[in-house]
Amino acid sequence: MHVNTWSDSLPYDPPGHRSVDARRLQGLAAEGPDDFWVGLSRYVPGAEAEMAPTAADTVYVLLEGELELTSETDGVTVVLRRHDSAFLPLGETRRVRNISDTDSLLLVILKPDAPVAR
Repeated sequence: MHVNTWSDSLPYDPPGHRSVDARRLQGLAAEGPDDFWVGLSRYVPGAEAEMAPTAADTVYVLLEGELELTSETDGVTVVLRRHDSAFLPLGETRRVRNISDTDSLLLVILKPDAPVAR
């Protein structure tokens, strides 16, 4: 078993994200699994991840709040609400924005093409 406490979780600054508090929970530099990665991102009102391709197969699970998710690849915009989830394959171009007036909490699960080298 590999436990990573919140106080030990590693903050990181994902490229193209504005006003997003992001933490690595498992995988990558947080140790844990080699074939996937789990993070938690808090989007304050107005925060966003700009339109960009996903770096890996990605699953989003919204734990709190509301987030607008736009797929340029599919030409679709949806509003994710509590417990909604979305899958974005590697390379799908997307934007995530908090257009509400409350914080939103997003669980992010990534599966890179290859195991992560340590």
